[in-house]
Amino acid sequence: MSSSSPRDRKMADQVDVNGRVEEPEKKEKDKKKKDKEKSADSKEKIQDPAKLRMKLEKIDAKIDVLKGKKEEIIKQLFEIEGDAKN
Repeated sequence: MSSSSPRDRKMADQVDVNGRVEEPEKKEKDKKKKDKEKSADSKEKIQDPAKLRMKLEKIDAKIDVLKGKKEEIIKQLFEIEGDAKN
């Protein structure tokens, strides 16, 4: 039975699908690059009113879900605080 050293296990975690060892710094750079690309795409101005309305409806739906979650949390807080006072 052979045991692998911590160094070997760490390198195994960094091996990609093709068997190459990827450096953590490179992964961070790639992630930052992708984030920049996404932010550039999202700031692109949409000229089609139908697309803008669809986008607005999606945002409104997300807001409604979050408001529902907020109300549930507020109710839980009042219940807990009410129990604590009595």
